[in-house]
Amino acid sequence: MLALALSTSTAFAAGKAPAAPAAQARATELVGRFAPSREQVRSLPGGITLRIAAGSIIERRRPIRLPLGSASAPKTPTHVVQLVSGRVTASAPKTARPTIALLVNAPRKVSAVIASGRGEVVVRPESVSVGALDGEMLTAVKDHWRKLPEGQARSIEGSGATSQRAILRAPTFNRAQSVIVAPSDGSGSVEFDWSAVPSAVSYAVSVTAEDDDAAIREFNVTSTNATVEGLRPGSYALSVAAVDRFGLNGKGSTTNIRALGLVLPAGARQLGNAIELDRRQRIHFTDPKGLEVTYGNATAFTRAPRDIGLIGGAATLVRVRTAGETDELKLRLLPVEVHAGISLVTGAKGWPREAGKLRIAFRDGQGRLLARAPDTAVDVSVNRLPVKLQWQRRGGILEGTLPARGGWGPYSVGVRVKDKSGAEIGREVLRIAANDRAKRSVAKRTVKGKRR
Repeated sequence: MLALALSTSTAFAAGKAPAAPAAQARATELVGRFAPSREQVRSLPGGITLRIAAGSIIERRRPIRLPLGSASAPKTPTHVVQLVSGRVTASAPKTARPTIALLVNAPRKVSAVIASGRGEVVVRPESVSVGALDGEMLTAVKDHWRKLPEGQARSIEGSGATSQRAILRAPTFNRAQSVIVAPSDGSGSVEFDWSAVPSAVSYAVSVTAEDDDAAIREFNVTSTNATVEGLRPGSYALSVAAVDRFGLNGKGSTTNIRALGLVLPAGARQLGNAIELDRRQRIHFTDPKGLEVTYGNATAFTRAPRDIGLIGGAATLVRVRTAGETDELKLRLLPVEVHAGISLVTGAKGWPREAGKLRIAFRDGQGRLLARAPDTAVDVSVNRLPVKLQWQRRGGILEGTLPARGGWGPYSVGVRVKDKSGAEIGREVLRIAANDRAKRSVAKRTVKGKRR
């Protein structure tokens, strides 16, 4: 049994403890009472870091000094917080002789000291639990102090019953992509799963961005898989920990993913990991640093360039991975397949006796009408003589008026459509037979003329 003498320290209370290390610079200091709506990371002088779960209520109290070493050793400056409800995970520099410590007071007269490593305290209406996640802790119920070995947890229930057990082991990831596509609109998503942990009642999932110490997503699931959506380009850490019946997290597993941002050229279209683009267009990576690429079935990877495109204008498989990793993201670059269907629409009299509409309908490789007609060059000829038409765009359709013509024919209307790269995407020759009525009428006039 370890007895702790609590005494205040004016010097430490005045803020003369060692400065926090640079790694905690992005965490903000805990002041007074705090009740975050999302997970927050707070720092205390000397290198103590608090990860406070969403919905928790925590209060900072006056610092003290505790005799954590031998009887002759100097007392250790100790921060004090009161956890009213929720969860707090605390970290202290892991050393053989602590220079800083944290005392967490909780309901049911439960206390815990974290002086080296990482520990967790959970306050629920029916119980209070303490877990030594990394390193040894000190815990007390009604001032009866005991050591809590690393990997052990202690709980006191509403009935007063106290139990000690091993904390739950870390889940093992079965599948998790290391690189995913994340469009700039923030619609990136990743699916992952892990092995079941005996005695777990749920699993705590959290997502932390590279530039943010606190989780940007945190939720609990009862299954052994999860999907995280709404990811923007960047680097993230996915963490999963098994949760026991007291609400205490076990050891966590973490995997890193890279959400690759792509900037598509005008007119390109993305369908999952397949991207359609013109033969001369390029796709830009928002941040290729730390990535490698190769093409097709090649085994040699090289540093990722700023942009990629079709090789030889043909369908191209691009494989992307984080340098040193084996998991790959496969991007399929496909040349845009646009087909121009050409038709002549006329009234009851028909062309050439009345004007007709030349209609060009643009469809993709699956035969679906495009939402917008692409920029194209259209050449029209009548009996091989060029004709200029004024075109109107209506969704994926172009229409131009072909003026009426006299005479009896026959006529041949040629239409040739090219995309902006000069590739032909449609050609049609419409043949209009001679008009018998028109022939007889002209012949009559000719005969009369001869009689005169």
